[in-house]
Amino acid sequence: GQQILTFSPDSTYLAATNLINERFPDEKHATIIWNIQTGKLEKKYEQSSHIAFSFDGKQFALCKNQTDDTQSAIEIFSHL
Repeated sequence: GQQILTFSPDSTYLAATNLINERFPDEKHATIIWNIQTGKLEKKYEQSSHIAFSFDGKQFALCKNQTDDTQSAIEIFSHL
């Protein structure tokens, strides 16, 4: 599958977004966020295809896909 890696501006977090995963269709469009300093998996968001961190790294936005992949919505989160 194709993955997009995104670092938070302060290099605290790494987000990996899996766009296509033929082996595990239920995991399609998932975003996983790790804390780089601790190695801890912080969050996993199902049905999400893109992530963008704010300039200070305190907020991030996810593009959330509906289960039928026909519509998307942007959600903004303040904390992990």
